[in-house]
Amino acid sequence: MVKVSEPPIPGEVQQDKIPDKEYVNTAQNIINLIGTYQPTTARDQFETARDYFLDSAVASFDETQMGSELVTAEESDISQRLDVYSTRIVRETKGNAQVCLSGVRQKIVDRNPLPQQDVTYCFSFVVDEPFEGSSFGIAVNAFTQKLGPVERLPIPRKVAPKFEKSKKKVSKRALRKRASSKSKGSK
Repeated sequence: MVKVSEPPIPGEVQQDKIPDKEYVNTAQNIINLIGTYQPTTARDQFETARDYFLDSAVASFDETQMGSELVTAEESDISQRLDVYSTRIVRETKGNAQVCLSGVRQKIVDRNPLPQQDVTYCFSFVVDEPFEGSSFGIAVNAFTQKLGPVERLPIPRKVAPKFEKSKKKVSKRALRKRASSKSKGSK
């Protein structure tokens, strides 16, 4: 008989007992709200994302997202799509966690795409009271957004990062097409 441990109970679990996937899911929920939007939905999405932030991080979020990003989206009729290509989580010694999501964002103005940009969003999480967005009470206490090529972010010593790559399936047809184009190019 295989004995399976009980899943953690939301609101009644210590920070270091919350599975990494819960922190990653929370970061992805926030990114889904602020990374991909249209001018008509941006305000509602950003305000929903703001609920995940503690008072210590709201000022940073308000400055970057609710301020310049939202105003630009609404006034310039800009849409944005973010495709996340890597996720990294670092568990800190106090039970807190930092999750960084890197991706490519594409802004679109009047149906014309602007050049793509690499962007990394980093969230430092703590566990607070459970709320509608997180039954475990995972909340953001620090937030940064960095544009440009992704660089190695500082990781505390003695903590190994966990990487989750997207498992994008490539069809057999696409693989055959690549192989035939390579063989034609070598002739």
